Amino acid sequence: MKQVVILAFDGALASAITGIVDLFSMAGASWNRIQNQQVERLFEVKIASPNGQSIQCINGIKMHVELSYQEIQHADLVVVPTIGAALLSVLQRTPELINFLQYAQQQHFMIAANCTGNFFLAEAGILNGKQATTHWGFEAIFKQRYPLVELKV
Repeated sequence: MKQVVILAFDGALASAITGIVDLFSMAGASWNRIQNQQVERLFEVKIASPNGQSIQCINGIKMHVELSYQEIQHADLVVVPTIGAALLSVLQRTPELINFLQYAQQQHFMIAANCTGNFFLAEAGILNGKQATTHWGFEAIFKQRYPLVELKV
């Protein structure tokens, strides 16, 4: 079974986390249910936070997590959700995520991000020399902060 870990943080967009959980948890399951076949999960999905404690999303929802970033020993895919709170503030108060992304790259984990979550990948240097995208409203600040990334909005 493939391991997917969502790298949650305070100020994340809740639906960007739960949508990823639903997507990977339901992959293949709906068809099997329609066909009255046994449902076997293809992915194990976990949510991690900087310290292993619950996070508070931008809409006020508190979300339970299974582990801290430091406890992640293996992942086939790590996903950074959308930053919903004040972008620069979230980046500044979440250095653990940037450090983990650098570790994940060294370990050859597949890394993905959703919308403004790409700011974390850029902060970690992962996008240098590559094409990336983010929300169009953040185009100017992204280009200013990360001139080595080819932004496609």
